[in-house]
Amino acid sequence: MLEKKDGRNSGLKDHSSSLWVLFIIISLLVLAGFVAALGIWRGGTSSDGAAWLQAAGTLVAISVAVWVTKIDTRQTKRWRRIQGEEAAWSARFMIVQAQLDAHIVAYEITKDASSRIRQDVALWIQRMQASALALEAIGSRADHVHPGVIFMACNARVLVNDLINELRAVGEEVAKHGKAADEQIRRIVVVHISLQELIEQFDARMIGVVNALNRGGDMLPVQWSVGCEGESNNIG
Repeated sequence: MLEKKDGRNSGLKDHSSSLWVLFIIISLLVLAGFVAALGIWRGGTSSDGAAWLQAAGTLVAISVAVWVTKIDTRQTKRWRRIQGEEAAWSARFMIVQAQLDAHIVAYEITKDASSRIRQDVALWIQRMQASALALEAIGSRADHVHPGVIFMACNARVLVNDLINELRAVGEEVAKHGKAADEQIRRIVVVHISLQELIEQFDARMIGVVNALNRGGDMLPVQWSVGCEGESNNIG
């Protein structure tokens, strides 16, 4: 409900601002027409009349420039926000995929016999390395809507790298002693739970980011005193 309300307020604010700009431009155009007519009435086609026409043309040019600048600024902010939100969804997809892979590994390692673990550990490592590479790629992007997205991707990558190290250790343990220690299995299983909690935290923070963008007209607050109280847990 809060998100919809903020989005509606932001839209009304932008609409009101656009109406004011349009009113000013129309006023300048009317003034320019009046000045041109007055100049022709007073000076006819003389140099004075030409000067009045030039002044009217300047007012028209200023009006058009103001309107175009207003439109370009709004479109630039909107496009930058769209790109940032698309990158955030890409990061979330990578984290969800890593969580799914870790869940598969946790399920299989708790079901397999020791001899089967020795055969499958290489496949599990390969699966998680693919997730680690994807998280590294998404975390290196510079067009994220909020630094928290990069932090979440890096956090997920740390968890995946830890899982890879634990899988290597399990493979070595099974090769030496014929079975893995229960504590090793537990550390592997818990990773997919940690990744699921990370996804939930990611969603909660992105709701705060979207609300902040709605309030700021597609821009995050640029002053520490604006929107900071009570928002630290929501936007980063």
